[in-house]
Amino acid sequence: MMCKTRLIKSGLMILVGIGFYAETVQAQTRREPERRSRSEMLLKERLEDRLKTETADAIKLLNQDFTSFAEKYLDSDAFGYSEKEPALSEIVRMRKVLNQFAAAPVLLLDENQEAVLYLKMTEEESKAFAPPAPVKMKTELDVTGYGNDIKEVIKSGLADLQARNYQDFINNLYPLAELEQLKAQERESWAVEQLSENDLQLKQLQQDFQQLLSIEPTITDFQGMTLAVFQISTGKNYPNANQYRYQFDELGEPSDRIVAFEKVDKNWRFVDGNKQAREALQSARGGLSGDGFLQLRWELKDSEWRIVEIPFF
Repeated sequence: MMCKTRLIKSGLMILVGIGFYAETVQAQTRREPERRSRSEMLLKERLEDRLKTETADAIKLLNQDFTSFAEKYLDSDAFGYSEKEPALSEIVRMRKVLNQFAAAPVLLLDENQEAVLYLKMTEEESKAFAPPAPVKMKTELDVTGYGNDIKEVIKSGLADLQARNYQDFINNLYPLAELEQLKAQERESWAVEQLSENDLQLKQLQQDFQQLLSIEPTITDFQGMTLAVFQISTGKNYPNANQYRYQFDELGEPSDRIVAFEKVDKNWRFVDGNKQAREALQSARGGLSGDGFLQLRWELKDSEWRIVEIPFF
């Protein structure tokens, strides 16, 4: 009998021990998210403090020496200042921009691999930090154009295409900056060859120009340019590279296209799309957002924090 009692008591002790162990495990499990949360919060605070310190150090170094600042803090892929530093006026403007972020709050992104310092600013206030308006360069090319009557320009361009006078077409209609680049690289004959051998492009150009003759353009001023803007309808037989779209009914009809010419020295030429892209990038890259914020963006690269975006640069 006593033996049985001891066995029962022993069994109870075992059960009590198992229950205690289970409760301990459950309590630890309940506390684990709390520990992780505290740990993540501490890590976040440390990273935010580090980014604020990095920003302060970067501002200090930029105010002392641009080259040292660029080597230590700027991402070379994003800025490309490794070979030649910008003009002194641009360095001064960069200092003014970075100084605004000396006490800005930090937002960590992408699992703490990116960080953004941000501040609120009005559009009027942001103008003090924006780049100056681009200056148009005068060309040294000895070329004229088809003239200032847009309809006659289109007729002349179409006539040269049909007569295979591709060099005249290029000289009279291509953007001057593109012609200068071709001349500098001694690739004028290459451009003629590329156009003459591209049957699809030639067919598209001729069809476009024939349509343009029957359309009245909208003459408008845009960002300092005088433009003649045409809207061309795109039908199912349009000979462009996107013709595959018509194999998929759900994509529907492609939208109308815009063709624009710019008046340059009393002659109409194709709009320099590359110039527009460059100027848009210069004036708008990383500038004031739609909701009125400026952002200084950092990324963690090879265990080092690098600036990948400065407003207006």
